[in-house]
Amino acid sequence: LTFSEAIKRGTGAIVLKNAAGTVIESFDAATSTKITIASNGLTLNPTNDLAANTQYFVTFAAGSVKDITGNNYAGTTTYDFKTGADTIAPTVARFTPGDGAIGAATNANIALTFSEAIKRGTGAIVLKNAAGTVIESFDVATSTKIAIASNGLTINPTNDLAANTQYFVTFAAGSVKDVTGNNYAGTTTYDFKTAPGNFNIDLVYSGDATYKSYFDQAKAMWEKVIIGDLPSVIGIDDLKISAVVKSIDGPYNTLGQGSPTLVRSDSYLPLEGSMSFDIADMAIMIANGTLLKVVMHEMGHVLGLGSLWGHFGFNSTVGQYTGAKGVAMYRQMSGNASASFVPLETTGGDGTKNVHWSEAVFDKELMTGYSESTAAMPLSKLTIAALADLGYQVSYAAADAYALA
Repeated sequence: LTFSEAIKRGTGAIVLKNAAGTVIESFDAATSTKITIASNGLTLNPTNDLAANTQYFVTFAAGSVKDITGNNYAGTTTYDFKTGADTIAPTVARFTPGDGAIGAATNANIALTFSEAIKRGTGAIVLKNAAGTVIESFDVATSTKIAIASNGLTINPTNDLAANTQYFVTFAAGSVKDVTGNNYAGTTTYDFKTAPGNFNIDLVYSGDATYKSYFDQAKAMWEKVIIGDLPSVIGIDDLKISAVVKSIDGPYNTLGQGSPTLVRSDSYLPLEGSMSFDIADMAIMIANGTLLKVVMHEMGHVLGLGSLWGHFGFNSTVGQYTGAKGVAMYRQMSGNASASFVPLETTGGDGTKNVHWSEAVFDKELMTGYSESTAAMPLSKLTIAALADLGYQVSYAAADAYALA
C-alpha cells in the first residue's frame, strides 16, 4: 500500500481472508516481521503463496497504521483483489534415489519432490529394468502403492528391488497434476542403479558340533571377500554348501576336500557344493591352529577356485593360470610387468596339480596345494583376483597381509 504521507506501525491487526471470510493469515501490525514499512509504503508478505484464481480481502484495523505524528489511518474492510489463473505446470525438483544414482538401497521407496503441491492425475507410472521388462505398473488414479503429500509423491513397489540392477521409472504426461490441474509433462529417462547385495553362503553342517564354529568363521570370511549378490535359483541365495566331518583315510593323509556339485546355467558359478573333512585330523588341526584355514581352503574350491578353472580356460597349459585379473595382480605382487601367467602347482595328484598356486612360488598362501603346520596361511589379493576372474564381485580389502618371498 502506498499512503499519502510517511507512516509508521500502529496497533491492531491486518487480516488476509478469502471471499468466504476464512482467515488465511493475521498479522499483528506492531510486531509482525511479515510487514515492512519504508517512508510512505507498506508491504505485506504472506507466509504462503496465494491460491490461483481466488478472491481475497485484506482488512486493516483503525489505528493499525499511523503517520509519523501519530494520526491514525482509519482502516478498511473493503480492499479486495483476485489472483490470476495458474498456468505453470509442476516440475520435479528432486528425485530419490537421484536421477542416474548408483548404489540405491533395494528396499527403499522411490520419491519425487515437485516444484509445487500436486494431486493424482491419470495414466501410469511404470517401473522397468534396463532391458525394458515391466517390473510393476501403477495406475496413478487408484494405486495404493502411490502416496501424495503436498508436493511429494512416494512409490512403494510391491517387492524389494533386485541388487546391482538398473531401473527406469516412467511417468505418463498428466499422471501428476498441480492442485489447479496443470499437467506434469512426464518423463521416460529417470533411472538409478541399486547397490550390490550381500553374498550369502547357506552352510549345512553335519558332524561333531565341536567343530562347527570353524565352518561358520570360514563362511563369514568368504562372505566378506565376495560382496555381490547373485540371483536366487531354486530357492538358494547364493550358494548352498553341505559340510560333513567323517572318517576318510586316517590322520595325516587327506585333511579335507571340497568342490561344486551344481553350477548356474548362465554364469557357471556354483549353486551348490560339498565339503568333507577327516575326523582323524580335526584335533590335530585345532592343536596346530590350521583348522580354520583348511576349511577356508576347501570352501574356496567349492566357490570355484581351481575346481572351475578348466571350464573358463584359465589353466589350459599345465602350470599356468591365465585369468586376466589374476595375472594383473601377480604382475603387481612379483614386480614382473611382463608376466603372462601365474605359476600353478605342477606336482601331486589330480586334486593338487594345476588347480592350486605353486607351493614353490607362493609358499604359505591359502590356496597352494599343501597345508602348513601353523596357522600362517594368508588369503592374498591374488586369490581374490581369481574369484573376480570367475565373475564374482569382490573386495580386495578383505585380503590378509601377504608378500612374495
